[in-house]
Amino acid sequence: DVAFNEAVTSARATVEAMEQEGLNIIIGLSHLGYAKDQALAEAVEGIDLIVGGHTHTTLNAPEVVTDNEHGTPTVIVQANEWGKYLGRVDLQFDKEGKVLVGEGELGGKLIPVDSNVAEDKQAKDM
Repeated sequence: DVAFNEAVTSARATVEAMEQEGLNIIIGLSHLGYAKDQALAEAVEGIDLIVGGHTHTTLNAPEVVTDNEHGTPTVIVQANEWGKYLGRVDLQFDKEGKVLVGEGELGGKLIPVDSNVAEDKQAKDM
């Protein structure tokens, strides 16, 4: 049997457990969809980055969402659909492991996967 738990409750418990183990940079991989990724970032303190999918949203640059309770930032990235883009995000963190989102501290872009990208023979043969 497979059980699906509510995302916010599960994320809060997971972030807390990770922080208790001394981890201070937390990246969430999500297939909730863009609007639910935003809601998750607003509801859960401690997630530094959400790499999301499901809604095939194109974010040309990282988005910053602040959690409602503590005002800490979470960066959200999504790279459209079906391998059309490779997403790149450049993050910096302070000494406590919090993501920095000020001018010049956060970057990212989408890289089109097109004829300008050389084919990888090993990947093709899989």
